[in-house]
Amino acid sequence: MEAKLGFILLDRNEIIIYVYQKVFDKKWAQACSHTYELVPYYYKEIISSFEIRDFLIKIILSHQSIPNIEWHLFGRQIEERMFNEVTLGFNFPCLLLNLSEEQKLLCKGLLFETIKLFSES
Repeated sequence: MEAKLGFILLDRNEIIIYVYQKVFDKKWAQACSHTYELVPYYYKEIISSFEIRDFLIKIILSHQSIPNIEWHLFGRQIEERMFNEVTLGFNFPCLLLNLSEEQKLLCKGLLFETIKLFSES
């Protein structure tokens, strides 16, 4: 079975999805990506945690055409209370990022991209 990882970033009123698929032993390729702005869907400035959760469930179900995705959800610029309400009951890792964690992940991404560039040349 091919390994697949799905990353959901809940960033205020925006949801960003990236799905990666393992293509060779240690190589991963982006299978798909989507960005959803929640405000146009609900036509209001303040969106409830229930509406965000409902939208996330629809997104996850819409990706069932790519079976066996291991999902991970990250939140940024969202209140902790709301994040906890949104992620309640999800059976995959959910992490609310603080500034330090965001910077650490950004640096790791830059490191791996730099290593990839040097190994290809």
